[in-house]
Amino acid sequence: MSGFTVVTWNILADAYVKPGRYEDSPPGALEPETRRQGLLTALAGFDADLICLQEVEPHVFDRIAGHLRPHGWDWRYCAKGRGKPDGCATGFRPTRLELVAELRFEYPDGGERSDSGHVAHLLRFGLDGRRFTCANTHLKWSRRRGDDPHLGRRQLSLLLGRLDAADDRILCGDFNLSPDDPAFDQVTAAGLASGLPPEPTANFNGGPRTLDYICCPVGWDVDPLPRRDVSATGGLPDLRDPSDHIPVGARLTVA
Repeated sequence: MSGFTVVTWNILADAYVKPGRYEDSPPGALEPETRRQGLLTALAGFDADLICLQEVEPHVFDRIAGHLRPHGWDWRYCAKGRGKPDGCATGFRPTRLELVAELRFEYPDGGERSDSGHVAHLLRFGLDGRRFTCANTHLKWSRRRGDDPHLGRRQLSLLLGRLDAADDRILCGDFNLSPDDPAFDQVTAAGLASGLPPEPTANFNGGPRTLDYICCPVGWDVDPLPRRDVSATGGLPDLRDPSDHIPVGARLTVA
């Protein structure tokens, strides 16, 4: 299977831009249309074959799809449940990747509580006579008092259990887990590894952190794409990046 390029990006839903949450962002950086134009410009400039987005609201998805479909992109949307305002969106170039199957997987993670509504967008592709499954997901961030601090880890376990181990598998998205989190032992046990350097992918609420990942089978050749260093920024979004996360990507090739 020849190489292909993947990008993942949490684009920050408008619904989550709350007063006081992004006090380090410069004036104008949080204005919805300013952020939208920055997003569309960035997406149009990606030299990629597969793009996984998180925190995408339906009206934003319509703008993205309408802007990029004339340039050779197909886009699919996977809404969160439980009344959440956003979901995952996955774009691909059909001249490079053949979509074989698509599935919405809502995490059955509630236990004694209601399910979170978080989802994984599962797409099976054909490329050069082989098939692989890409899981685009946004795992739950436990940030409020009373939240289950292990929920994101359990969601990752549920996702790995849902994927067919007979397929090559790629996990992309905002995991809301640090690189040293024990949850990644599950990824390793599944024969996968993070293909990105453990450098910050987001900067909000007072500091940089690494939350976004592309995990692929061990043995694949991974060439990370250049990324902005956000460790010293005053906080995102800013006038350069329209989200509190930056896009990260890699060129993946079967060894």
